[in-house]
Amino acid sequence: MQSGATETGAREAVLGKIAEKRGWTATFPILYNIGGRATYLAVLKDGSGNFKGVGLMPVDDRNLVVVADDLSRGLLAYTQALAGRTAAGANPAEPHITFGGVVARVATEVVDGNTVYWLTFNDKPGLIFSATNRIGPQVALTRPGDTEHVTAQGPENGTLTITTLDNPAFALSVAP
Repeated sequence: MQSGATETGAREAVLGKIAEKRGWTATFPILYNIGGRATYLAVLKDGSGNFKGVGLMPVDDRNLVVVADDLSRGLLAYTQALAGRTAAGANPAEPHITFGGVVARVATEVVDGNTVYWLTFNDKPGLIFSATNRIGPQVALTRPGDTEHVTAQGPENGTLTITTLDNPAFALSVAP
C-alpha cells in the first residue's frame, strides 16, 4: 500500500500536462520505484495510437509532472526535477553533510519551468550538488571562487541536494 495519488489521479495529472496536444492520451500508469521514490509512469500516445513519449509523477506530489519524448529523457528530467525540489526531493533516510568550501563550477538548467543550479566544490571532488532558487537568492548569485557554507542531503557517491546555502560575503543567510 502506498499513500498519495491514485493511478487515476496520476493519469489526470499527466493529461493536464499534455492538454495542448489535441488527440493525445495517456495509458493507465504503472507504479515504479525510481530513485527510491514511488513514481507513476504513463505512456503517451497520439490519436492514432503511436508512441509520443512518457509522463512521470511521484505518488506523493501531484504538482510534479514530467513529460518527455522518450524514457531516457523522461528519467533524466524527472530526477533533475526531484533534485530541484530541495527538501521535498531529498530522501529523509539519506545522510546530511555540512561543510564550507570554494565553488569550482556553476551551471544552470531549466527543468519543468524551474531553474536548477548545479554546483561543484574544490574540496568535494566527484560530488555534484543541486539547488533551486527556493532556498533563496544567494544560489542565483553564486559564482566560481565564492566560499559557501552548505548543508546538503543525498548519497555520498552521487548528486546531493542543497538544503541550506550561506555565502558570508552576503549580509543575509538563506534556508528553506
